[in-house]
Amino acid sequence: LALYTCVGLVPYLSAADKVVPQVLYLSILNTFAFAYIGLVKKKNILKEFSATLNNWSFILYFLFFIWSSITVIGSLNISESVFGDIKLYPNPTMGDFIIDFSKSYNKLEILIYDINGRIVDEYKLENKSRINLNPNISVGLYFIKIINSSQSIVLKLIKK
Repeated sequence: LALYTCVGLVPYLSAADKVVPQVLYLSILNTFAFAYIGLVKKKNILKEFSATLNNWSFILYFLFFIWSSITVIGSLNISESVFGDIKLYPNPTMGDFIIDFSKSYNKLEILIYDINGRIVDEYKLENKSRINLNPNISVGLYFIKIINSSQSIVLKLIKK
């Protein structure tokens, strides 16, 4: 139950962009739980399920499973609504590239990271819905982190 609690708290720890691993971890935990009941304990899973409906720990586990599922759905909606539809083009790029938002934002911070996680360029912008950038970067893979107040999103960029 402690593992489920830790995994379920991921979206509340400012990690809405880590929802996919949360779903993966919950699926792995559920698979191990069913495998343990069915293979290790060698019991009928449906019979065990019906017998545990009277068990408080199972009820808490089941409620937590429902809560974590709702959390995943809520996190996906939050992360999608923060920036709406973002377009980064051309990608791959030879130099200049454009970040096009579906609406204008008052304050934006854009950080460009190299493959080693070092910040190679940064921009602070206001009232922008379209940004044309020409950072002085060499050929390689880069990560563009866009921050609006406390929310952020990371995009990949390839420089040819």
